[in-house]
Amino acid sequence: MKNGFILTLALVALLGPFELRAEVAPVATPTAQLDACRVEFKQALDVALYQPERAKLLFRACALKLDTLGREHGADNGAFYYTLGSTWYLAGDIGQAMLALRRAERLLPHDADVAVNIAQARSARHDELPGSFAPAWLIWLSAKPIALGLIQALFIAGWVTLWASYAWPQKATAGRLSGIRSLAVVLALLGGIPLLARSQSAQLESDAIITDARVIARKGDAFLYQPAFTHELTAGTEVRVVERRADWWQVRLSNGAYCWVPATAVTPIKE
Repeated sequence: MKNGFILTLALVALLGPFELRAEVAPVATPTAQLDACRVEFKQALDVALYQPERAKLLFRACALKLDTLGREHGADNGAFYYTLGSTWYLAGDIGQAMLALRRAERLLPHDADVAVNIAQARSARHDELPGSFAPAWLIWLSAKPIALGLIQALFIAGWVTLWASYAWPQKATAGRLSGIRSLAVVLALLGGIPLLARSQSAQLESDAIITDARVIARKGDAFLYQPAFTHELTAGTEVRVVERRADWWQVRLSNGAYCWVPATAVTPIKE
């Protein structure tokens, strides 16, 4: 088990699972169920080092109680999903962990702790698929504030220069004015295209998670079709739903491949 998750979740046993973060999830939980969850979580922490399998069972029992409480009381709070996802991770269920953590990310999009735990869960998956559907250069750009700031500056400089060339055309000769306007357009495009791609990147990201332990992806929407890949899809795999047909969904993987999976094997991130 990862120390980062154990240390983070240790706070739950002391503060309560809905007080893991600075904000408190507005979920009215029955006292008896919440107390039972705290006891199981504390027991799991106590035996995690020398009885890891028993600890996983206790973490799983706690996660199931939290999940039930969330469903019964309509939890839609980032702190709640962060706690739930981290507990599922400690229970060894990467599919449910990734699902809850991605729901936390939807509600807390700029939270560093959520991002760290998502990266940790991705590293525990049994596949080598990219973690994002966006192109590598766009991922790099989003992770570099200085580069992003430079792109924005180019975009602004291009439009300001273009506007100035039309506002005060008498300041330059016709040939020079044409060159300035061409340069302004180039600057605006160099800055505008990456910014447009970044603004649309949300449409490229996954919107569902494989939550079954293992799934044989098919080339069509029935079990009679041949497997789409030589390897099974595993819990925690992030996909984008392309089409839904009765009991089968067509999904796209982060490497660009398409396949069909049983609808029961995949869960949408947005409930």
